[in-house]
Amino acid sequence: MSRKISFLFFVNLLLVGIMNINYSTATQSVEKPIISSIISEKATMVIGTASRGLEVLIYFDGQFVGIAKSSKQNETLDKFFYQYHVSINDGLHNFMAIARDKTSLVLSPPSTEVKFNTGVALTPTLIAPKNNSYVGNSKPLIKGLTANNTFVRFYIDGIYNGQTAIVSHNSGTANFAYKPFLELGVGWHNVWAIAETKSGKKSKISSIISFKVEKPIPAPIVLKAVVNNQTTSNQPFIVGLAKNNSTVNVFIDQKINGKLNVKNHKSGTASFAYKSLPLTNGQHLVYTQAINANGKESAISNKILFTVKQSGVVKGTQEKQINKQKPVVKVKKATLAKVISPNVPKKKDSVKKVSKKPAKPIVEKKKETIVKEEKIDNEIEQIINEKIEKQEEQSSAVNENKESQTKPKLNLLIFLLFILIVIAWMFWINRRLIKERREQNEENVVDSNKDNKQ
Repeated sequence: MSRKISFLFFVNLLLVGIMNINYSTATQSVEKPIISSIISEKATMVIGTASRGLEVLIYFDGQFVGIAKSSKQNETLDKFFYQYHVSINDGLHNFMAIARDKTSLVLSPPSTEVKFNTGVALTPTLIAPKNNSYVGNSKPLIKGLTANNTFVRFYIDGIYNGQTAIVSHNSGTANFAYKPFLELGVGWHNVWAIAETKSGKKSKISSIISFKVEKPIPAPIVLKAVVNNQTTSNQPFIVGLAKNNSTVNVFIDQKINGKLNVKNHKSGTASFAYKSLPLTNGQHLVYTQAINANGKESAISNKILFTVKQSGVVKGTQEKQINKQKPVVKVKKATLAKVISPNVPKKKDSVKKVSKKPAKPIVEKKKETIVKEEKIDNEIEQIINEKIEKQEEQSSAVNENKESQTKPKLNLLIFLLFILIVIAWMFWINRRLIKERREQNEENVVDSNKDNKQ
């Protein structure tokens, strides 16, 4: 009897183990569904995808509300739809889905909750620009957060400026970015925002942010793209000039390639050399923009074109000036010819002698290219120094002009002062003469009276 009981107990344990194995296998095989979107019109529609052959259970605010309808999307997925006809109160709500195997009734893990807002929109939050901050861009980017399925209206200095498109995110809170369509004048400005739903329900006014638009800092200057012994043909140096204490953003082919902090120079204008990321063969467009320590931005610099070739040379000499209004430092043709062109004998006899000599080894050619590259580096330094010297000469010329303008004024004042002194002296002399004549006349009158008495 005890043997039968122990045998039956062993069989029960075996069956329970097999059921647990099947349950865990089934649980692992059921993947959780994905809710892709929620459309809230007259009735709320929940749309998503799940693995083939599964039922999708829909939960609203944590409560089961029904089973979604499914249709085949591809060989592995079904697309499900669920229409929630019950009216939803104003506020923040969420939907969730769980997949279920039709035969084993094994449930999947729950999907990610998708939140949405109905009724009055939640007040948006402005993140940038920061309150009481300074910006150097006349069209600063206004960033913030708002509730799902809303768009945001912006008011600058009390006047409606524009709005975003409808934004949404699975988390229930979407971010937005808006750039004013008109340039803002230099000075202080205020901005606030109002969110609005599709049905026209508006939120309260967001917090008011104040910011000051300042004049942009001077734009940097791009000189050329250079290859030397410190870089490769597809990663040239972008060489240029920028103001001290600034960060230069380098854009290649309309995309930011990188940035660098300039090393200050006593003249106030610093040179920079940025090593680009690897580039493909062909023609490329480069320009830069500077930002100072306070976040003020400059205008875009001049634009140049350069070509990367498989031969290992960046066609820096083929650069074309796109923006003619920007100043460009020109290099003399004679100096370029000395640096770039090889030493070719002029006389015919010397050419023949050279042709008879054996070809130079590869090592000597490499030395020649290194010498040429070093000459190009020296030429770039010379260009930068010439640019700085020109700026210093211009400032000294301005001072000389000021001095030359003040000297004639000073001479004129001295001359007028001298004339006034002469006039005053003549007036004083004339008074003295008149006084002496009066005294003489009085003496003559006294003498004549004495004579008459006698």
